[in-house]
Amino acid sequence: MNEQQYEFDGQTYLITKLPLGASKEVLLRLTKLGLFSGESGFDMGSVTAKLRVEDLDFFESKLFGAHCQFLNDNGNWVPLGKALAASHFEGRLGQYFHMIAKCLVVNFSDFLGGLHIDGLVGGADLE
Repeated sequence: MNEQQYEFDGQTYLITKLPLGASKEVLLRLTKLGLFSGESGFDMGSVTAKLRVEDLDFFESKLFGAHCQFLNDNGNWVPLGKALAASHFEGRLGQYFHMIAKCLVVNFSDFLGGLHIDGLVGGADLE
């Protein structure tokens, strides 16, 4: 499946899989950050201790925009670009991390057999 519609926090999102080049970049960044912790999954403390603002900007630029859109009040799909993401997630940092995590699941769960990221988003069902 190349795209997945997802409802979260009163919004409907459409997440599209990344092209191969962007997928490789994201996977390499995740690996370099050491964010995979085996069967135990992500630990929010260890994740935030390793992330830099530059990393979040990187993931946002690769995973959002044309690859993560939301359904606006007029029924149109709107790309969640940098400026729109800033206003869309203003005061909702947990939802921001949740959507990055969900985009990672959509893009890499078939490759990694599940990212075990429930610790990152407070146990929310991401499947």
